[in-house]
Amino acid sequence: MKIILVGHLRKLFDSGEIALDGSVRDVSDLLIRINQMKKNGTASLNRENMLLFVNDVEISALNDLMTELGENDIITLVPITHGG
Repeated sequence: MKIILVGHLRKLFDSGEIALDGSVRDVSDLLIRINQMKKNGTASLNRENMLLFVNDVEISALNDLMTELGENDIITLVPITHGG
């Protein structure tokens, strides 16, 4: 599966994309996994501070954190906070 990082989230991973194997069950599982991968000392990524899209559909229109993920899915993480 491919994770696309938008805005300042790129800095947490030094990349705009992350590739993960198919062992991630659902969005909740994904959040645990990416929080383990991000730079130490940075804020936790969660449902409250970003929008999460699975194949261009926001997860609230799906099954929210329980949205099942497949190996070919594209997940996009968009921060809801930004500078101005």
